[in-house]
Amino acid sequence: MNAESIRTLFEYHHWANRRVWECVDRLSNVQFKRVHDYSSGSVYNQVFHLMANELYTVSLFDPRLYTAYVNLK
Repeated sequence: MNAESIRTLFEYHHWANRRVWECVDRLSNVQFKRVHDYSSGSVYNQVFHLMANELYTVSLFDPRLYTAYVNLK
């Protein structure tokens, strides 16, 4: 994988995250925390999962952040 491919992946990731957060921002607190019978159970849990994975991925580039990731669990 070359630098341009990595840049493209990061740009796509940033674009997709913005789209997700635009949708999440429109939810009421009730909708955000409503438990569903699929995936992680609620949008809240799904967002937490996404953020934890994001932190873990970033910690691969900066090991000091791994402590923050471990403390989430």
